[in-house]
Amino acid sequence: MPDKQFILRNIDEVHFEVTAQCNLKCKYCYAEPYEAGSKDNFMRIDTVKKTIDLLSEYSQKQHIEIIFHGGEPLLQNPTWFDECCNYVTEKFTLKNKNYSFGLQTNNILLNTEFIEVFLKHNINVGVSLDGTEKIHNQFRGGFNKTIKNIKLLENSKLFSGVISVISHHNFDKISEIFQEFYNQGFSHFSINIASAVGNGQFSEPLSAEQIFNIYEQDYINLLKYDGKIVEFRLIERIRRHFEAPDKENILTQLRCDNPFCHAGSNMIFIKVNEDLFPCGSAGSSGKIENFKLGNLSEPLSKQDYYTVLKRFHQKTDKYIMECQNCKAKYFCEHGCPAFDFTDPITTENKCIANKQFVNFLNKEPKENINKLLSYKL
Repeated sequence: MPDKQFILRNIDEVHFEVTAQCNLKCKYCYAEPYEAGSKDNFMRIDTVKKTIDLLSEYSQKQHIEIIFHGGEPLLQNPTWFDECCNYVTEKFTLKNKNYSFGLQTNNILLNTEFIEVFLKHNINVGVSLDGTEKIHNQFRGGFNKTIKNIKLLENSKLFSGVISVISHHNFDKISEIFQEFYNQGFSHFSINIASAVGNGQFSEPLSAEQIFNIYEQDYINLLKYDGKIVEFRLIERIRRHFEAPDKENILTQLRCDNPFCHAGSNMIFIKVNEDLFPCGSAGSSGKIENFKLGNLSEPLSKQDYYTVLKRFHQKTDKYIMECQNCKAKYFCEHGCPAFDFTDPITTENKCIANKQFVNFLNKEPKENINKLLSYKL
């Protein structure tokens, strides 16, 4: 079996770095700082076509998810997205493959031209929003524009939800975030706790106490709003703790929160320069030379690819000796191989907070847990 065929046979998710540039400079961003103004920072359509050709030929998966990421993907023009999606439709239809499109944005640059293209191709759009206007504008800026454009997405039924990055500017403001999102009419959102990587590599990692505070306030507000708005990531983790998955489910449902995630095995990340990485975190968050799997314009070596991937996913002695028997092992997300390489402190602090929160959960009334797990995600 040719190396490319072997490597790509299980890929069902591909993330494109549409551009390495961004219109914001968030202090906590996981991505490396970039040099603005260069045409080399924008992905060529030929790169997308080359990737789709390979996946249509070699992937054995029936459904393939295509995610447009950045930098800020809306720095590209709507025509670029239209041409890319037309090509995906043409190639995958010929191969009888199903597909879906997604895009993650800060949403400041959205306009009616983008909406028309996104509607044509049913591109679901996720938006980054850190809370109230005061909280959001402290690091990001453009709150009012972002909210206005979310309404455009909602009216077009393209809005897939909000991701809220939690760092020092908002770790103690979870209640304010819930209230703001509830007032905006959102039904759900998810929280990402920032690591000290990329543009934020010199920031102080959140402490274990601060991370526990995030979990606790998240839990309290989930019960307070009684399913009217849910932060679904915590609910999923609590569900895993109380309804532990069997071994087969763990190995067949690889995700970012799985001890052995899908990076490089079921998903790939394509950078602007056509370099392949296991995921966007590995291709953007620092010391990326350690995680490069190959390049689309060069022969892909199965040996080289899996040597890097094995090193990327290699578990520590702690995982072997402690984590597998830990009482919080199903609640835990087991870190991120890319982030942990640069910032091992955040993972250790999460470990401490995870154990503390599981102790908290185990003392909670059963009716509260059952109520929380009944919420629709």
